[in-house]
Amino acid sequence: MLMHERKIARSELKITRTTSVEMSHDQLLDWIDACRWVTENTEAGDLFLTPRMNQTFKWRTGRAEVVTHKDIPQDAQGIVDWWDRIDDVYRFELPDGGRRWLPNLGAQGQQKIEELGWKYGAKYALVEGYRPIRFSVQRIGMAEAYSNRSFTIYKLPAKPE
Repeated sequence: MLMHERKIARSELKITRTTSVEMSHDQLLDWIDACRWVTENTEAGDLFLTPRMNQTFKWRTGRAEVVTHKDIPQDAQGIVDWWDRIDDVYRFELPDGGRRWLPNLGAQGQQKIEELGWKYGAKYALVEGYRPIRFSVQRIGMAEAYSNRSFTIYKLPAKPE
């Protein structure tokens, strides 16, 4: 157990994210377990694609994320770059040219997640509530490294040369 963790009674727990999406007690325990796996099984310098509205990945794991809504830069160019990453990783384009937030990082699909990993140097993708990602049988790519009831961590393949 990490030093900052403690047992949480069900009666204490009602976590509301900034999107008003609630995380159940079981989901929180699964999140803590996934973060523990990251801490114990990945290198400190590994970079992760993570769920858009997560709030504690970096705090629980000590690992960096490609982008997170919580780490907003304080300079003009940094804010533009941060927004471009948020948009690139978590939104998709509709056939009519509109754009929508993805319900889940896994909704990007295998090919897009791999491309995002190559573009930003991520070695892993932590996907919430979207298991398994459907893979093409002929394609060797992302491999499931860890999963529980609520989250799956995929090891992303190296960029082909």
